[in-house]
Amino acid sequence: MRPIVVRVAPGGAPAIGGSEAGAVTALRAELALAASVWGQCGLSFGAPDALEVHIVDPPPSHLLSIGDDVGLPAAGGEIRFRIDAKKTAIVRTATGEAPIAVALDVARVVTTLGYIAVVSPNARIGPAADGSVDVSVRRADGTLVGLEAVTPGAPVSTDPKLSVRIGSVDLSDGLQHFGDIDSAAGTLEERTLLKGVDDGDPRTIEIIIVPFFTGGGRIGESFIGSDLSSVRNVVLLDGPASGHGGAA
Repeated sequence: MRPIVVRVAPGGAPAIGGSEAGAVTALRAELALAASVWGQCGLSFGAPDALEVHIVDPPPSHLLSIGDDVGLPAAGGEIRFRIDAKKTAIVRTATGEAPIAVALDVARVVTTLGYIAVVSPNARIGPAADGSVDVSVRRADGTLVGLEAVTPGAPVSTDPKLSVRIGSVDLSDGLQHFGDIDSAAGTLEERTLLKGVDDGDPRTIEIIIVPFFTGGGRIGESFIGSDLSSVRNVVLLDGPASGHGGAA
């Protein structure tokens, strides 16, 4: 189990506890409560006091989502975005290309510019033609890199059919959660957060505490691994809820 508390903003207060020490104490207490419940079923999380609690900033806008939501094939156009405010990536799309083919082209361009590209397909959501594909961009040392449109406020792609979006995490208004339609893949904001903090180890379960969910009325979400999803073994919890038995 890998417990993570996300700060409200970079360098800001953690989602629970009021301070880093308080966040660690609060989350360990909740995990101890959960362990006492699951212990009756013969399951153990290990000693809660021995679990390392990670306090992290919201990740930068490291994620480029190809075919976000509806997953339509390309009609032809150009994708342009800036990496780390330094280098510009340009990828041309061709008529009929699937999101995965375009994502692999993006990854090749990112690699030629000296960065690492991690490609992860998402499950197809209910009304979509195909699943979207995310490309996470990192430096050679593995740290996440911020992406941005070449022209502020302008679309990243000129392709009229293939949607291309840069994911961002802004927890000041809560985390945008999935609904019935996009539950298989999660929202773009959720994926940007989760793929930014995931350790990539299928043997671990990430327990992630966020300040709150957009719109209220939700205290947690889980993502169950499948052959079609790149979001696996993750539980998201609302900070205030986790302080009142939510982690159990």
